[in-house]
Amino acid sequence: MIQRCYWKILKLKKKSVTQNVFWVLICVLSNSYALGQDFTELYQEMSHSVVYISRTKPNRVPSKDYVENLGEGYSGTGFLISKRRVITPSHVVDFEDDIYVQFNDGQVTKGRKETNIEGVDLAIFTLDEHNENSKAVKLGNSDDIRIGDRLFSIGAPFGFPKSFYSGNLSNKVSNIGNFNPFFSLEYLQSDIYANSGSSGSPVFNGKGEVIGIMQHILTTDNTFQGSSFALSSNIIKRIIIGKERIWRGANLHPLSFDKVEFALPQENGLLVVAVDSDSFYGDLETDDLTNDGLAYNDRLLQKGDIILSINGIKIEFTSNVLSKIDAILLASTKNNPISVKVLRDGKILHMKTRSAID
Repeated sequence: MIQRCYWKILKLKKKSVTQNVFWVLICVLSNSYALGQDFTELYQEMSHSVVYISRTKPNRVPSKDYVENLGEGYSGTGFLISKRRVITPSHVVDFEDDIYVQFNDGQVTKGRKETNIEGVDLAIFTLDEHNENSKAVKLGNSDDIRIGDRLFSIGAPFGFPKSFYSGNLSNKVSNIGNFNPFFSLEYLQSDIYANSGSSGSPVFNGKGEVIGIMQHILTTDNTFQGSSFALSSNIIKRIIIGKERIWRGANLHPLSFDKVEFALPQENGLLVVAVDSDSFYGDLETDDLTNDGLAYNDRLLQKGDIILSINGIKIEFTSNVLSKIDAILLASTKNNPISVKVLRDGKILHMKTRSAID
């Protein structure tokens, strides 16, 4: 039908004005109907890949009380990446109790947390049972979608599972992040409706491929105000399939143009917000002879320190510099130590991994 419409439009010059208008309207309506039909069929197919997560065992059919008490329903959504493995945001399963999951056909099973991926709000958990009617999603290439493309999601806003919403891609937002400035996250901004219970909803393209996982909304009153954000599928693939580490043992906050407040001797630095003592950052110790009088803990990298350079490379927030430093950190071993220049209370400290000092 659509191809026939386009063929007719090519011959519009030979028709009357009334006929021209008629065929343009037919084409527009036919195209809209076809797109609607495509999403209808895709929803029927892809809804079997979506699961709904709850702290308590859900009922197959919601009761009247359940509908009246919306906050007591599903805590979020997830989707299958294999027969028994589900991906969802960490904040959806941040409790230590049992995880209950309901499939599209109503089957309920329990799950156990397998992996919590620090710094990117993702978790993977394994199901006790698989569902014969369900299938894993296909992760698409989020680089292929363009601003304006139609997308849709399936989730459980306000605890109502199997809810379908569609919208358009509004923007692609890159986020350096406060925890690891060496790994850039990409979010897909759209006007797809999302609210409590929507976290973890897969965002699909027109081919039925997952190109994002719903994580956040931009709001001033905790309700949807027109913008939702999904972590892109290409970032998910780098983390899940490529197994790239996001959190490396320290929360680092980028400082730019803060020279007066922090008395920085340069334009950029990394403010240390938290350090894991068992990580690479926890292994850093000052080797300055002038600081021999420091207590042992004071000789280590600590909260409030500002990193100015790593292995002599000055901190700058350009992709080239960040990539170089990231490669150095990933290659760090006992035989390949790291040196760090730190600003603390207006004084410069030079640190190395303790294995290099010993």
